[in-house]
Amino acid sequence: MSLVIRLIAARCCAPLSLFLAAATLLLVPSIACQAAKQQTAPTTEASAAVIGGVSYQHRAPLDARSEPVFDTANPPKGPLAVGTYRIRYRGAGGASVPGLFTTPLSATTPVPTVLLLHGLGGSKADLLLLGVAFARRGYASLAIDIVGHGERRQVRGKPVSRLTVTEMHDLVAFTAVDLRRAMDLLETRPEVDRRKIGFLGVSLGGIIGGLFVGSEPRVRAAGLWASGGNWGRLLATSQHPFAAEFRKTNQLTTNSAIALQAKLADVDPLTVIGRAAPRPILLINGTNDTIVPRACADALFRAVNLPKERILLPGGHIPDFNGMTTQSLAFFDRKLKDPRS
Repeated sequence: MSLVIRLIAARCCAPLSLFLAAATLLLVPSIACQAAKQQTAPTTEASAAVIGGVSYQHRAPLDARSEPVFDTANPPKGPLAVGTYRIRYRGAGGASVPGLFTTPLSATTPVPTVLLLHGLGGSKADLLLLGVAFARRGYASLAIDIVGHGERRQVRGKPVSRLTVTEMHDLVAFTAVDLRRAMDLLETRPEVDRRKIGFLGVSLGGIIGGLFVGSEPRVRAAGLWASGGNWGRLLATSQHPFAAEFRKTNQLTTNSAIALQAKLADVDPLTVIGRAAPRPILLINGTNDTIVPRACADALFRAVNLPKERILLPGGHIPDFNGMTTQSLAFFDRKLKDPRS
């Protein structure tokens, strides 16, 4: 098992138009609406756990619902046909978690699957292009909304930037447990090869994902985009407008990093991501990212044990979506799809 560090000097990417054309699938009105039977997660090797004080209950009912976003009587056809479903299931504390499940319709056997998590201020819909790209490569995917984002209710009616430190802590912990419940859900889907489930998180989604991957033994490989560790330093020094507003709300300064880190330590990926080994992790960062400072990105990379790979792209936060997609697809091909993986 080796460490691979690559500095990509030139952007390599597939045409974005390919993904944009495929994304229109989600815009097709739902013609057939079907509710799945209520489900309880199947028995797996995963055991009950607590993340940041939030309990993961593996055997709790999922109450899963699935609604196709395409005409099931006349579905898309062809080797690149993609189907998307609106999903709901019970997450941490019994909360309803919305998601988008995307799968290649041409598949005749269960396929490798990647769980996706978006960034700050975004939603699961932001990852539709990524889900379509994975589907056209032979993967299913499930993207969910982070607590307080997308279709989910705001935390106490406040935007994320107005949360207290304690509320931000709980947002991270509850979402990490929601991801564990998403793993339970994926194991009930006939399209999914439950032996080959990966994770890919973007920015905040990757930071929460680091916490999740270190706590979830069923994830076989993970990709973390524009992510980092050390919440205290990140929130105290990030130039994201959210971070500035968060500091104002909580009366923090750049000197607050140590105290802030102490309050968020049990939801910091640095505390658990080392446990993911020997499962492989790919980290992709921009060389001049001011949203997730380089020191935080480097700290996360150091905390990941072998085998790990790192790609540094010239630019800031998410400097090359297409290039990052291409590199991630190749990584999951090697680590999930390859029969030797």
